[in-house]
Amino acid sequence: MYLDKTKSNRKKKVVLAEEFGHHKRTIGNILNYKDPEAWKEEWRARRYGIELLITLDDLLDCALNGCNNIYECSEHLNVTPEFFEDTLLHYFNKYGKYHYHRNFKFTFDNEFIFVESLKVFG
Repeated sequence: MYLDKTKSNRKKKVVLAEEFGHHKRTIGNILNYKDPEAWKEEWRARRYGIELLITLDDLLDCALNGCNNIYECSEHLNVTPEFFEDTLLHYFNKYGKYHYHRNFKFTFDNEFIFVESLKVFG
């Protein structure tokens, strides 16, 4: 595989993460995209790449740094907006609309992540 020199570093980062996901998770020949199994393998690799590049701590960092939408978050994390959209979809599918992590409540939406502190100060 070769990386296209004309692509942005963000795009290269995303491509490498997904290709690494293929290396770690893909089984068999997935070149026929009409085959539903090929799409499952693509998503398996994509999900691996997502969790490699964007953890729940990274999403928390976005929220705590005032990133309020896909474009601000993708800029903050140095990934493409499309990859960040897939990230939101992945974590929504994995955890549902709400998830608790490090004393914060995450609410996943199509275009946003809402984070609410659960710490009580007294």
